Amino acid sequence: MFFPLLNFDFVTIVVNEDDQIVAVGVGMPSLSDALRKCKGRLFPFGWYHILKALKAKKMTDFDLLLIAVRPDYQDKGVNSLVFAEMGPHFADYEIQRVETTSILETNSKNQANFADLDHIQHKRRRAYIKAI
Repeated sequence: MFFPLLNFDFVTIVVNEDDQIVAVGVGMPSLSDALRKCKGRLFPFGWYHILKALKAKKMTDFDLLLIAVRPDYQDKGVNSLVFAEMGPHFADYEIQRVETTSILETNSKNQANFADLDHIQHKRRRAYIKAI
């Protein structure tokens, strides 16, 4: 369903020596400007702005949707392979800013991926639990 919308330059799959998937990374161009331009309306012409943003050859903002690593391969640097594969494409598309999505505030392993980078934390994601 989503395959026609994906740019496979920003989909990375890492496999081990037995051809088993150990990590996946997925990203896409940011749709924020396109949604602003069409004022959040898909019809009658909003779809055009969104499709144009998805198929752009030049973009400034990028959303890193997910990086998933199998538990037995975590803390072994596999996530850096995902970044190493996506990184050269950032220059090709002239991407200046990358925004990560949905990283819990307590997920220190995932936040450590970005500790050495020049970054600004402008959102916090928390989960609250209440017993019923």
